[in-house]
Amino acid sequence: MLWKNRRQQNHNNNHTEENDRDCVEEQQEEQLEEVSRRLILREEQFFSQDSPDEEEDQLLKDFEELKLQMWMAIHNTFTSSSSEQLNILRSAVASIQQQEVQDRLWTGRPEDRVPVWRPLKCISTHNNLLQKIVESRVKKAAEDELSGTEELSSPVKREVCRLGKRVKDDLLTVERTVKDCYPPQMDILNVYAGLYHQRFSTRLTELAASGLDIDDCSYLLFWVNHCYPQTILKHEDLDGKIKTACLGSLLLQDDLNRLEEQYLSHREVNTCTALNGRGKVNLFMFITMLKHQSLIFRLRAPQYLFSDCYFTWFRCVNEQVYVLSFLQDKVKLWLSTALKKEEERWLSSKTPELIDHYYFSPLAVDVIQVIDSSLTEFSRVIRDQSKAQRITAHLESFLCR
Repeated sequence: MLWKNRRQQNHNNNHTEENDRDCVEEQQEEQLEEVSRRLILREEQFFSQDSPDEEEDQLLKDFEELKLQMWMAIHNTFTSSSSEQLNILRSAVASIQQQEVQDRLWTGRPEDRVPVWRPLKCISTHNNLLQKIVESRVKKAAEDELSGTEELSSPVKREVCRLGKRVKDDLLTVERTVKDCYPPQMDILNVYAGLYHQRFSTRLTELAASGLDIDDCSYLLFWVNHCYPQTILKHEDLDGKIKTACLGSLLLQDDLNRLEEQYLSHREVNTCTALNGRGKVNLFMFITMLKHQSLIFRLRAPQYLFSDCYFTWFRCVNEQVYVLSFLQDKVKLWLSTALKKEEERWLSSKTPELIDHYYFSPLAVDVIQVIDSSLTEFSRVIRDQSKAQRITAHLESFLCR
C-alpha cells in the first residue's frame, strides 16, 4: 500500500521510539509532495482507460490518507519550529496547491467521468482548519493562568493581556518562520492576522458587554486604542506587512463609544469631586510627581508594559488629562493660580533669573511639559483626538500673560 513503505521490517530491535519518529518525519517530508503528484498521475491514468473497481477504491483510500497527512502537518504549525517540521509543512502546502490545480482541471467534465472524491477543496479545508487552530490557541491563552500576567490586578486585565500576547507571539511566528512555507499569493500572514483579529475582537466585545468596572474599562480601551494597533500591528517585524485598514477596530464603534463615555464620565465626576474637596490643585507638587514618574517610566517601560505599575502611572497622568479636558473653568483657575504663585514668589524678594536682559521663569516650560504629557497619554485611551483641543485651548492665553 502507498503509505506502508515508511520503514523496512528488518529494522534492528534496538531502535528507540525517538529514532522511529525521526524516520517517519523524514519520509513524510520526502514523500508528501511526491505522493500527491503520483496520486494525480494514477488518477488521470485510471479515468483515461477501463480499470477495475478495486483500483478506484484504493485510490480513494490513498487520497484520504494524503489529506490526513496534509492536515496533520497544518495542525502542527505552531507546535515546533524545527527545520524538519517546517519542511513537512512546506511539502503539505505544495500538495494542497497541486490538488487545487487538479480540482480545476476536472471542472466541466462529464459527471460519470469525474472521480467521486473530486473536488477535494483543499484550500477551503485548509482555511477552515486555520480558523479552528486560531480559535483553540486563543481559547487556551485566555484560560492559561500561568503566563506571566500575575502582576495585573484583575481577571479581566490578565485575560486581555494574555490574549494580546498570544496574538503578538503567533503573528511574529508566522512572519518569521511559517510564511516561508507558503507561496506569496496565499498571503498567509494576512490570513492569520484576520483570523486572530476576529477572535480577539469577539472576546473583547464579550468582555465589553459584561459590565466592566472603571479599571477594567480603562485597560480594555488602552489595548483597543493603543497596545494592539501600535505595539502589535506596528511591531518592527510586522509594520507595513499587515493590511490594517482591512482589519478595522477591535470593537464596533457603538461599543467603543459606550466604553469611552463610561471612562470619560467617571473621570470627570471623580476629578470634579477631588478638586472641590481640596480647593486648589498644587501645581508644583504635581509637576514634581509627573517628572519623577515620567523618568521612571522612560527607564523601565519594557518591564511596565504588561503590569499594573505601568497602568497606575498611565491613569495617574490621565487624572490630570481630565482636569484639563473636561473642567475648562477649573483649567483656567489652575493656570491662573500657577501665575499667582509665581507672582507671590517674585514679591517675596525671590527675584527670577535674568537672561539676555529678560526675566526668566521656568513655569511656562513646566506647564507645557505637563500639557504635552497629558496629550500624549490622552491619545492612548481616546481615539477621537479632536477632544484634545479642550486642553490646548487655554495654553495660548496662558503663555501670553
